Amino acid sequence: MIKCACDHVQILDAAVHRGQVGLDGVLGYDDLNVSVSVAYRDWSSISVHVPSVLSINVAEPVEIVGFMNGSMRAYREDDILFSINGDAIDALHGPWEVTRSVVLAPGQHQLSVTYAGNPEYCHSLWLYRDVAKELATAENTMFVSAAAFGDDFENATRIFRRSAIRFGFPITFVDQDKEFQGYYTHKIKAVGKELRHQKNLGKTFGFLMDCRDIFFLHSIQTVLAKFNAMYEGRLIFNSDFIGETWPVDRIWFWNILQQHKGKSHVSLNAGFIAGKIDDILAVMDKIEEIRAEFFSGAPQHPILSRVYGEQGLHRQEDDQLWYHLCLALYPDLIEIDDQKLLGTFIKDFPRNPPRFSDDPRALDTICKASLVHGAYPSRDSRWEKWTEEMMSKGLF
Repeated sequence: MIKCACDHVQILDAAVHRGQVGLDGVLGYDDLNVSVSVAYRDWSSISVHVPSVLSINVAEPVEIVGFMNGSMRAYREDDILFSINGDAIDALHGPWEVTRSVVLAPGQHQLSVTYAGNPEYCHSLWLYRDVAKELATAENTMFVSAAAFGDDFENATRIFRRSAIRFGFPITFVDQDKEFQGYYTHKIKAVGKELRHQKNLGKTFGFLMDCRDIFFLHSIQTVLAKFNAMYEGRLIFNSDFIGETWPVDRIWFWNILQQHKGKSHVSLNAGFIAGKIDDILAVMDKIEEIRAEFFSGAPQHPILSRVYGEQGLHRQEDDQLWYHLCLALYPDLIEIDDQKLLGTFIKDFPRNPPRFSDDPRALDTICKASLVHGAYPSRDSRWEKWTEEMMSKGLF
């Protein structure tokens, strides 16, 4: 057993291609030190020459990234693949490239780096630091979906339930035996009631998702590790197509969201939401305030007044309307997963099969997402076969 400078991490077993495991700035061979960018110089390091496998024990939560050492001499066309507990997190290709971050919960974990090409001058690192914030775990997190499909529940949710079982997600279905009455009724009112109930039972975090047109690609451990690295107190929403603010659907409204968030990809999709239950309920309370003003017939807030004047009340049952209005009025409560790290929303399958590693602004790209939302593709007869193929592949 090797103890790192950070007492929270211990190396139980290791296999590296060349030299030894290097700790805390040491490369592991030829008396060399690691070379990392300025942003990571305060992080602890575990240096492992590709290919490598590490078994570690984590006593307290740590945030971790994979990193290619600066001594790497050439860009590699093939993927240098970093994996945690069997799930690939990213593929790197050149010096000082870094994977997305993951938060490791206490317990044993396996870290591996694989490469099909010549491993010379191809040195990889794992960089990590302590995490102080409260983490989502399988025990304190609920996964909930409104499922008002009446007698069609089994058929409508078949793919979603299959993927949830495969990747270890316990799902709480709300309004399972009821006939559909409207998105707001089920996805906000009924789900909100269930969240309050689960909070009283000790749950802290909630993942809200659709169940007719979503499937998982990765394990619950990977999804929670991603979420923990991303979450900073704002609800994380699935990102919609760039510029799509349905059902407000106005350029001026999109421009307001861009100004609020300081970026272009600000269109949310309510098919997937994740955060602390308290934060979800806080946003739902804001929605009730917005609805009350909207239904007064003379909303005073200029954004609400303009939306009301242009489209009135005929979309009031669409939950996405209220979340978009909440984003416009309270932008500090909501964040968009614009890099598609947790979830992705696709449209043109099967005409344009979605791609994995790609620019997140592209229409049909999965990037590093762990769940795929296909509101339009799920209506195609080939959807089920394709989802099965995707679940078998995983990330890469």
